[in-house]
Amino acid sequence: MSLLRTLLLLPMLACLSACFISDDLLIEDGITLSERPVVICTPDSPPCFPAIPEGEDYIVTPTGEPPVRMRFKPIAGEFGAPVFLGAYEMKADEGAGWQYILVRASGTNDDGAATFDLALPGCGDARDGDFAAYGLVRSDQYSCTVTDIVLFEAYLLARHGADFADPAWWTSRD
Repeated sequence: MSLLRTLLLLPMLACLSACFISDDLLIEDGITLSERPVVICTPDSPPCFPAIPEGEDYIVTPTGEPPVRMRFKPIAGEFGAPVFLGAYEMKADEGAGWQYILVRASGTNDDGAATFDLALPGCGDARDGDFAAYGLVRSDQYSCTVTDIVLFEAYLLARHGADFADPAWWTSRD
């Protein structure tokens, strides 16, 4: 299976547990995680994939496939390692959109590239009062729409801030 298909399949599978999405990119000003390419890792197979900085975005370009964009912003707080909120571009025949992810600095690989663990937060963790309080809208049984990135960051800190410092949370997300 190509890297692009794996990358596209991962968000679709994650959405089965209710993912966070938006039609438009809500992270206006992206930051670079490193001046060099980085490696983003999941507990899945293949476990890691390279991401190349391009302006304020990162590009994943599998051989013979169209590029996929990612953009990141830091999350305020002390978690033992830097944590970033990211947006992952999803393209399909019926249109495009963005899925929201989290990454945490986890070290370097054998080539010296910075590595980051990836987690896909699920809106299944949201409580009834969270939707109005944090600008979340239940889109369907598998996804929730993010309407405000600042409120979404506050939601993530309220629901998962304590988890961010736990390495097991990053490697055991399903």
